[in-house]
Amino acid sequence: MDVGCYMVSIARLIAGAAMCLSEPAEPERLEGVAHIGEGGRVGEWPAAVARFPNGAVADLACGSRVRVQSRVHVWGSLGDIEVPVPWNPTLGKILLSRPGKDPEEIEVPACTYRTSVLPLQHQMM
Repeated sequence: MDVGCYMVSIARLIAGAAMCLSEPAEPERLEGVAHIGEGGRVGEWPAAVARFPNGAVADLACGSRVRVQSRVHVWGSLGDIEVPVPWNPTLGKILLSRPGKDPEEIEVPACTYRTSVLPLQHQMM
C-alpha cells in the first residue's frame, strides 16, 4: 500500500468528521486501479474512488513513480478547503474559499494543525 495509505486515511478522517464521528469513517464502496511495477510488484501510480455512508465521495490518487500533487482539497456545498502540505504539519497552512467572500489563508501552528483542520472540514460539508 505504501503511499496510498495516506490518501485513504485522510479521506476516512474527513468523512468521519463530516458525519460527526469521533473516528474515521469506513467507505461503503471503494473502486481502484493501479499501474503495478514489474520489479517490486508495487502499485506505482494507483487511483481510487471511495463513497461514504453520508454520500461524500473521495477521489484518491498518489504515486511513487509519477509526480502527483501532494495536497488535500475538500469541496462542500458552502465552500472548499485546501491543505497544500498535508503530510508536513510544520508547514501548517489552510486555504478557505467560500462563495461571495475573499479566500482566506489560515496559518496553523504545528501543534494544533489536526484540531484546526477537522472543524473547518465539518463546516464545509
